[in-house]
Amino acid sequence: RERLKIYTPKDFPLNFPTVITIGSFDGIHIGHKTLFKETINLSKKLNVTPVIVSFDPHPRLILFPEANFKLLTTLEEKIYLLSKQE
Repeated sequence: RERLKIYTPKDFPLNFPTVITIGSFDGIHIGHKTLFKETINLSKKLNVTPVIVSFDPHPRLILFPEANFKLLTTLEEKIYLLSKQE
């Protein structure tokens, strides 16, 4: 199994074919897992690389800094949880 690779905005656009899913993914619930499985399945069907795009900091922290928004996971926890998806 290939290790999770982390890309930053400076890496885009990627120079290889992909199927991409985009979201904040604060905490990984069953809906996220289903989305990741579908992304991976489609990437296998098309023989391209599956990519998950997420954000740090969370968009709500930028758009609504006064809202006292609390995250479920740290960036490190999110990366770990995302790396476990197959």
